[in-house]
Amino acid sequence: MCCFIHNKSTFFVIRQEVCCKKQTNPTLSCNISIFIFELQNLSKHDKKTPRQLELKIGRIATRNVSLQLNDQLRDSLDVGFDYRHFRLDSIESSIDNFRLIADTVEMQVNRINCIDSKQLLQLKHLSSFFKLTKQSIAFTGLDLQTEHSQIKDTVILQYNKIANLGYF
Repeated sequence: MCCFIHNKSTFFVIRQEVCCKKQTNPTLSCNISIFIFELQNLSKHDKKTPRQLELKIGRIATRNVSLQLNDQLRDSLDVGFDYRHFRLDSIESSIDNFRLIADTVEMQVNRINCIDSKQLLQLKHLSSFFKLTKQSIAFTGLDLQTEHSQIKDTVILQYNKIANLGYF
């Protein structure tokens, strides 16, 4: 599984060796917890005094970015959104106060909009305070608008371990 993020001047590839690991079954799991774990390993300078990973970005803005995910180990889904194989185009976003501290990721998402041409899905607007921890993922003050729907509220998913997030 690979995840590609690119715009006209930047191209990132997050390969399975970086963010994926073997599970008890033969499939691969690619998720943010493994990605954070690998980043934390980069921040350790010796085993006696490990440093806590801390990354702060005041403002992130994207314009005309594409994101593609293709899980080559899984078949496409025939019904609904195929979250194993998709491409989002024309992503524009405005994000403030991105923070990655230890095992917590949080940010104020002011605006994200994009389109999935294959699924004919247009995300007109998404805003929320986003927070991911070992025990929960939260979208506080969520405002999600598509062409025909709107969801507004707070959504919090809780779990015993972050690996269970894949079941939501």
